Amino acid sequence: MKASENQKFMSGDAIWRRPRLLTRKAVMLSSTLLLAISVSTPACSSKTLAELNSTSLSLIAKASADADVESADSGDNDLDSEDLKSSSQSASSKPPTESQNKQLQFKRQLIDTSIEETSAPQPAPEQSNTKSAAYLEHEARLSAPLKKLIQAPQIYDHSKGGSSEFSDAFLAAATEGAKNREDLLFMVENGSPAGKIYAAVLLRLIDSATGTKILNGFKSDKTLVNNKSYTSVEHFTMGEIATDLLSPTPSIILKPK
Repeated sequence: MKASENQKFMSGDAIWRRPRLLTRKAVMLSSTLLLAISVSTPACSSKTLAELNSTSLSLIAKASADADVESADSGDNDLDSEDLKSSSQSASSKPPTESQNKQLQFKRQLIDTSIEETSAPQPAPEQSNTKSAAYLEHEARLSAPLKKLIQAPQIYDHSKGGSSEFSDAFLAAATEGAKNREDLLFMVENGSPAGKIYAAVLLRLIDSATGTKILNGFKSDKTLVNNKSYTSVEHFTMGEIATDLLSPTPSIILKPK
């Protein structure tokens, strides 16, 4: 059997058509043999010859009819195949069902867009320098040294010598004594990081318990503060500065020597 015929025989529709094909060939062969017998046998009576011819014609007609049926069946199978293909295409062209839409929506929800959103340039928030009326009113009542210290941009470290305008303001505020207590508490709440440290140290000079408590509260503060000295500017957190000032031998000296 040839390879192409073998593939056709093994295909799905050829499995049931193969026996019918063999039957048709057998009928054709039988009819041919009957005709040959009738021609090669002169002694055959006319009646017998007529019967043989009739049988041969019947077999040929039956074989032709079977061939037509097989052809029709093959056409039906082709039509069935086309119908299935058309049905599949029609199904694929239909709009998705509600459940399919939900699945698609769920998949889209899994797309994480947070990276794109956070990486996009964001407008800088507006910085408000407006001070409240209550703050301005209290600031106006401060003494000149405290007005200088409340929003100080840095502390001045005298451990390496030298001095600054903040050194002079610190010494002047220290001589004013206990009358500045409420103003110093106001500075602790509303001053700059450096101003809060100056206020806590000044409070400790007039009220040791309160000043120490405030400095202990600064120990966990990670805000950076400029620590300027005669030779350099260093950066320490409020917590580091408070811890140093509370030690028995602080390395940062706010009071001029």
